[in-house]
Amino acid sequence: MSIEYKEIPEHNAVELTLKGTVTKDDYHELFKKFEAFLENRDSIKILEIIEDAECLKGLDHKVFWEGLKFDAQHWKKYEKCAVVSDMTWVSPMVQLADKLTAIQARRYEMSELFDAREWLYAPEAEA
Repeated sequence: MSIEYKEIPEHNAVELTLKGTVTKDDYHELFKKFEAFLENRDSIKILEIIEDAECLKGLDHKVFWEGLKFDAQHWKKYEKCAVVSDMTWVSPMVQLADKLTAIQARRYEMSELFDAREWLYAPEAEA
């Protein structure tokens, strides 16, 4: 699998690392694990690390669409999302998610992975 999936239950978080060629089967396996993790939680945090553009080469547009539909079904549970990638074209997508949804979303460079985790896992200020 070209998607590394790691659950961080103490933070209600999932870390995803995409590298190499990602297949339709990789995404379907991810959806199953992610759905199970979401099932018993009110909200989650997501760290997505996109290591290189290879993971997007040859990606079936139908799988991309399935991913968007999956996210749309669960957006209400997405609290924060940190996307870590040196690919600058990711920034507008992250900014769009931050502005158009209730998700707090930020993009970080690969060299800022520590900062991304620090922001993602920081305790929320009490009201």
